[in-house]
Amino acid sequence: MMDANLMTSQQIFYCPSEGNPRYPFNTPENPWPPVAGIDGYVAFGCTPAVYWPGSMVPEPMPRLSKMKSLALAADIVSTTTIVAARHSSGVKVVYGDGSAHYVDHGTFAADLAKLGSGAFSSAKNVNDLNTTITPSLGVWGDLDRN
Repeated sequence: MMDANLMTSQQIFYCPSEGNPRYPFNTPENPWPPVAGIDGYVAFGCTPAVYWPGSMVPEPMPRLSKMKSLALAADIVSTTTIVAARHSSGVKVVYGDGSAHYVDHGTFAADLAKLGSGAFSSAKNVNDLNTTITPSLGVWGDLDRN
């Protein structure tokens, strides 16, 4: 996005409420512009609606026109610790129809608790998003319904 000049402000990818020095904009641990050899981080995550085996781009990719009512991006919701460190009362969510709003923590708290407070693990994917039933379950399924 940066190389294609699609961003006018890099700060849109960072949360000003973040306390962990890994995630804010332009810190020694997360420099801007990006520096070779240092991983860069943003404060938001995308829906895990597609499984990416290894580094292979999945085909077909979901069409945005089919995801209008679904949550596409949100404050990072991978662990209880990360959510509590930013906005203990909820998270900001962007939907496929272009809308965005704040979702109360109670909406996804039960599924978030199943993810725990430790490191992210693909073993917990079913608690993150379970699309094997309709409506989808898990944290992202909870965000979809708001």
